[in-house]
Amino acid sequence: MCKYLLGNIDAFQLADGLQYTFAHVGQLTGMYRYKYKLMRQIRLCKDLNMILWYVKAKADWWTSTAHYNRERIRRGATVDKTVCKKNLGRLTRLYLKAEQERQHNYLKDGPYITAEEAVAMYTTVHDTKLLILALERLKEAYSVKSRLNQWQREELGSIEQAYDNPHAALSRMKRHLLTRRAFKECGIEFNDLYSHLISVYDVEPFEKITNAYLYQYLRYDADKRRLLPAWINPADSEPPPLLVYK
Repeated sequence: MCKYLLGNIDAFQLADGLQYTFAHVGQLTGMYRYKYKLMRQIRLCKDLNMILWYVKAKADWWTSTAHYNRERIRRGATVDKTVCKKNLGRLTRLYLKAEQERQHNYLKDGPYITAEEAVAMYTTVHDTKLLILALERLKEAYSVKSRLNQWQREELGSIEQAYDNPHAALSRMKRHLLTRRAFKECGIEFNDLYSHLISVYDVEPFEKITNAYLYQYLRYDADKRRLLPAWINPADSEPPPLLVYK
């Protein structure tokens, strides 16, 4: 081919060379010397493709069965308790798989904000007020509970400690957000209400406070930029609703 491109041979010589190559490919490559080894590799490749096809078909069947049983449960059909428990476990695995793919895509395509937008959170002048609002929001969950377990008492103690010394808590949170790369594990459990599932996360107390502060800051920044409509996040600047019946 190179000689033809350089003009050293004509098209007839090129065609003759290609015909000889295809007719004697086994002799030229020495394939016949490794005939049995080559056939064994071809058979292994075919077996591997069959295994992959079987696994893919079984995974599709497993997923479709999980969604089919969930639809039956949602409609109120008579379903055994064992089937409900297995279905909850399957949906949990599917949720974790989707979450893993989402985090992988974020690491591949993210971050989705600029460096200036990320640093703005650390330089806001209302950080103490936002932390106090976040802590009050967390304390509301304990106002209706009469008895607390050890984990809840530890979490409430962390909230009160951050409430008493917000500046130290803020500096610690910002330092962790800037420098920390390995975070503690969190647990997840789904409450099955049969019509839908509610995810319940088990997060370490200080990281829960950090998440609450981030949520409060995002709400504040979204309200300042007017990203959300008034009916989602009402403010004092909005007129009060006019009731038909008083």
